[in-house]
Amino acid sequence: MPQIAVGNESTVISDADVQKMLPAFDHQWNKDLEPVWGVDTAAFVFTPKGQHPAVIVVPNHRDRNTGVESGAHLFK
Repeated sequence: MPQIAVGNESTVISDADVQKMLPAFDHQWNKDLEPVWGVDTAAFVFTPKGQHPAVIVVPNHRDRNTGVESGAHLFK
């Protein structure tokens, strides 16, 4: 089973809050995407700042209209 590293580059969202997002990522990937796209089941793991290969990173990006932080998919 592939592992997808989730890192936190945000200075306004805590590591603990990002870790709380992992079950939602897991559900979306393994329950929503898998049957439609046929992707392999994956496990999402949190990696500390500076130690992640950066597949999904939570940066400091705030939506101008809602003020809500948004994530980004970054590939290194």
